[in-house]
Amino acid sequence: MQAVIFADRLGHELAPLNETHCPALLPVANAPVLQYTIEDLATAGVDDLLIVVSDQADRIKAYFGNGEMWGVHIRYQFSLGEEDPQQLLSRFQSQLEAPFLVVRGDVLRAGACRQFLEQLPRGKQAVVNARIGWQQAGMSLVRHWPVQLTGLEWPQNNSMRQLANALDIEAEAFSPLETLAQFHAASLALVDNTAGRISLPGRTLHQGLRIGRLSEIDPRSHMEGNVLVGSDTYVDRSATISGPSIVGDNCYLSRNVSVQNSIIMPGTYVGENLEVAGAIVTGSTLIRVDLKTEVAISDPVLLWDMETEVSAMLRQWPQSIVALLLMILSLPLWPLGLLFSVARKPAHPLGRTAFISNLFETGIQGRQRKQVQSMRFASGIPLLDNLPMLGLVVRGHLRLFG
Repeated sequence: MQAVIFADRLGHELAPLNETHCPALLPVANAPVLQYTIEDLATAGVDDLLIVVSDQADRIKAYFGNGEMWGVHIRYQFSLGEEDPQQLLSRFQSQLEAPFLVVRGDVLRAGACRQFLEQLPRGKQAVVNARIGWQQAGMSLVRHWPVQLTGLEWPQNNSMRQLANALDIEAEAFSPLETLAQFHAASLALVDNTAGRISLPGRTLHQGLRIGRLSEIDPRSHMEGNVLVGSDTYVDRSATISGPSIVGDNCYLSRNVSVQNSIIMPGTYVGENLEVAGAIVTGSTLIRVDLKTEVAISDPVLLWDMETEVSAMLRQWPQSIVALLLMILSLPLWPLGLLFSVARKPAHPLGRTAFISNLFETGIQGRQRKQVQSMRFASGIPLLDNLPMLGLVVRGHLRLFG
């Protein structure tokens, strides 16, 4: 059977998380929410998938590819974002063959697709809608096309509780992820559901603590409850984590950090002595879900988006290349700089100057800016004296301009 998955939601209601993750790639228990839908469909025997993408389409395609890893075949179609599903299906109808499933891929609905297909009533209804706990499940079976669809648009029409031809089903986990509070609650509930049949990423280090590959955490840092730690993550041995909590991929928790009932989003640095409770931390923003407040922390020693730092390094590359070219072109000037320096200060023709680097280092003392030194000529001519500083620009410690 074929399925059309809508992954074109823009996610303004989830700000600021939508700045780095479109809703389809939002990590719920360290796995994109769209992955739960794909795995659920594959388990139900639905292996021909047409995914409608918009925001961050390249990242979605890079992550899921052609679907081979999940035992399905994936094709992609583009949307302007949150377009009317009726119009989108009409646009793609030449690629559809009824009966087919229509599913929202930005809704957490684990373990529901197979049950829905198994319990479908026999009949001639053109469309059958799924409902979970009297809420729209964002999933319908289309037997004949064209047909009028409801419950698949975004934002969802929450007043339409009574769906026509609705089939009530259950799910291992279900949340429309309409708010930050729902994302926080659904993610932690998934980690806390030890009796569930949903497979979480990583391996069990000891009871209640599950970690991803290449991650480092002292089991004594796990205080209580269920904790999920992503891949390539470092947790200082003096830090403590109480569950349910989630620490994403590529994170760094420094000395004496305390995390309780919280989600640390991927690529986040949490600085020394910071206490995080009942919150979502993304980059340099701390979101207190219980208080419905956001705090932007500008001090990179406390909170920092390490993925942003990587982007900054990429932006530095053009300046580094220009600095390298200038160093090569200026090589004839270096002997002159040394000659004038010896003539001006015979005893000390070369000096050293210390700088605070643009780069950070993360070690046992936490996150700090690097201190670097550069040789300088003593010729008294600024152009010649500062030539050695080009090496610091090449290595990213200094900017060429500004």
